[in-house]
Order: sequence, then structure tokens, then C-alpha cells
Amino acid sequence: MVMLEPNQIVEAKELLSRLNNLYIERADMEVFKKIRENSLKYEIASECEIFDKENNPLPNKIKIALVLACIDELFKDKENKKNAELSLMKDYKKALLKEELKEFVDAYMYVLEELETNALDIKESAKECSIIPKEVLQAVSSIAKENFKVIKEKKMVEAGFEIKQEKDCTEAIALQEQLKKLLS
Repeated sequence: MVMLEPNQIVEAKELLSRLNNLYIERADMEVFKKIRENSLKYEIASECEIFDKENNPLPNKIKIALVLACIDELFKDKENKKNAELSLMKDYKKALLKEELKEFVDAYMYVLEELETNALDIKESAKECSIIPKEVLQAVSSIAKENFKVIKEKKMVEAGFEIKQEKDCTEAIALQEQLKKLLS
């Protein structure tokens, strides 16, 4: 149990109140940003002539990450990281097309195809179940995914790869729960 002095509790409550107000303000700004983003995407789609069959602009086809990169470059004097990525992609394409890499590219593409097939098999295996309720099916799938994470990590370590360990947040979560009770 967390033990705080009365003046620490007062300060913590003030901080929580101040942060709550700032996050409310931030949530309002995020909504406002999304509204403006949607308007901008609509206008860019219109300007770039990205239309559906009825000649309506298609804002969902606008890639906002690219728009932000352009805004950074044009209006904030920041380096456009997408240009650097494009240059790298050109170098990678040249390398991938070289005869010396054909064997490696083919081997990698084979593994990608096998992974796609495996993903489809996983989806199909769930469809084959007809008497299990949907909630149970989802729970079984979640268990299988958790088992997969453990198995994959073990196999990666066995193959000599270093695995980044996830942070253990149990202490932080417990502290948060105690503070919620204390500060409310």
C-alpha cells in the first residue's frame, strides 16, 4: 500500500486535476484535428482528381502520413523523411533485381507465401467449427495466439535471435489502482 503524507495527497490531487483538464483539452483538439484532417483529405482528393464512379472525391484514398510529410517539408522547414525512404527504396529495388540476389529473393518470397497460406489455414480452421459458440471460438483463438507468442519466442531464441522482453507493468498497474482509490 502506498503511504503518502497529507500534503503529498493534496499535491497529487492537484496534479491529477490539472492533468485531467489538459487531457480533456487534448481530446477536444484531437477531435478538431480529425475534422480538419478529413476536410483536407477531401480537398486533396478533389484537387488530385481521385474520384469514385459517380465523380465524388475519395478522401479515404489519401495517405495522411504522406500529407504530413509534405506539410513538414513545405511549411515547417523539416526534412521530408519520405524522400529519404524513396531514395532507399530505389537502392533496394536495384539490389533486388541483381542476379546475385535472385536465390535469396526467391527463398524469402517462398517463406512469405507459406506464411500467407498458414494465415489462411488459421482462418479456415475457425470456420470449420460449427457447434462452438462465437465467444468460445474467440477465447480459444486468443489462447492459441498467446501460445504462438511463447512458441515463437522460444524458437527464435533457439535459432540464435535476441528477443526484446516486454516490460513487466504489474507494479505500475498496482500502484495506479492504489492511487485511484487514494485520490478519488
